[in-house]
Amino acid sequence: MYGVITTIPAPVETYDAVHAEWLKRVGATVDGLLVHIGRGTTDGFQTLEVCESKEHDDRAVSASWRAIAERTAALYGSLVG
Repeated sequence: MYGVITTIPAPVETYDAVHAEWLKRVGATVDGLLVHIGRGTTDGFQTLEVCESKEHDDRAVSASWRAIAERTAALYGSLVG
């Protein structure tokens, strides 16, 4: 198993927009992704993702996340407020 926690100093609404775009493009099931949790923090938001392996994370999560985050940033403005 492989897990990643990412802390992002941007409004939690940014997470909401990126997550909505993710669900639209990728759907609720991603090969190798076991757990995804997003939560607001006092200064932004945090995500926790657990995959079957680092290779699954690299292929199924990270590449998709980057593309969706870039698209969302273009639509909604900077990801870092």
